[in-house]
Amino acid sequence: MAVVYFHKIKDTNEVFYVGIGDKEKRAYTKNSRSSFWKHIVKKYGYDVEIVHTDISLEEACKLETQYIKEFGRRDLGLGNLVNMTDGGEGKSGFIHTEETKIKISKSNKGKKLTEEHKRNLKLNHKGTTGKKHSPKTIEKIKESNIKARTDKKWLKSRNEANTFRILTEQDVIEAIKLYKDGVMNYRELGKKYNVSRTTISSAIQGKSWKYLQEERVEKAKIIKLTKQDIIDIRKEYSKGNISQKSLGKKYNISQSHINAIINKKKWKDI
Repeated sequence: MAVVYFHKIKDTNEVFYVGIGDKEKRAYTKNSRSSFWKHIVKKYGYDVEIVHTDISLEEACKLETQYIKEFGRRDLGLGNLVNMTDGGEGKSGFIHTEETKIKISKSNKGKKLTEEHKRNLKLNHKGTTGKKHSPKTIEKIKESNIKARTDKKWLKSRNEANTFRILTEQDVIEAIKLYKDGVMNYRELGKKYNVSRTTISSAIQGKSWKYLQEERVEKAKIIKLTKQDIIDIRKEYSKGNISQKSLGKKYNISQSHINAIINKKKWKDI
């Protein structure tokens, strides 16, 4: 049996890593994590969310691949995930850095293949050398190579232009206003703040940055208070028979806002 889990940035609740393991313990360990993962955790902290439990490894691999595709990998410029593979088999889509490639190359230099290894290589390549392709196949190979080179150039330019971005509180407040006013949609806001569409939609819908949503609700409640409500709140509290917490429950607002009303930090004109 296996589990699928998310790692989320502590304050924003934004998913930055998707993983699987044969036990829940894997979701909570910091061992065998990439330097990119460790950088995020060190700077922002993280929370763990177990998304699926008691499922087969095959199903877990499929879900991992699906989630990584949905949230988007940071190294490919498609999102904010620090996953270095496409998921599933664990190594598909892995991109080595130039430094790693040089190290691998140096470590392989001077190595001598055993006779058994040579025989296996010969068997694997048997039937492929000297094969003549048809003109139609040659044309397809050319088109595929041209497309691969074009995609590589596009990906390189996108990665260079796309620096890692974490939304700030002010960004979220501005994004919510722009969306609510109908000025920009999720995709346009994503481009403006250089984050994925999923990150923007999560912030606006309150899936992340929940405290900002709660604060907006509290502000809306305060606006609904009448002038007489403000006078009564201060009058009741001055008698000393009721606490700020009880007043908050009575008027359906937080204790901090009751405190602000009593100390005239809000509704100063009354």
